[in-house]
Amino acid sequence: MSATLEQARLLVQRKRHVLQEIESGGATEYGPLEEVKDVANTMREFGVRIHVAKKNVGRYKYSFNSLQRKYLPEIYRPPMSTIQDMVTSVTARDS
Repeated sequence: MSATLEQARLLVQRKRHVLQEIESGGATEYGPLEEVKDVANTMREFGVRIHVAKKNVGRYKYSFNSLQRKYLPEIYRPPMSTIQDMVTSVTARDS
């Protein structure tokens, strides 16, 4: 989740830099938290890491359940649609 967050932060930072050059606006170095979070969640849901999860556990779901997700810092939480239920996260885990 951290790698996806860093990718999203860099993507937003680059986008803002390009827009700043085009519009000569006053963009900040880092995008607002919500914009970074939205980009990160899109990448977590549709990006390459979900395909890695498919290879690891046999489905397009991360090996988190809702309880584990709750204890992650908010910015690191994957979208609910990409996590497994409690039983599946224990029984389908790769060993």
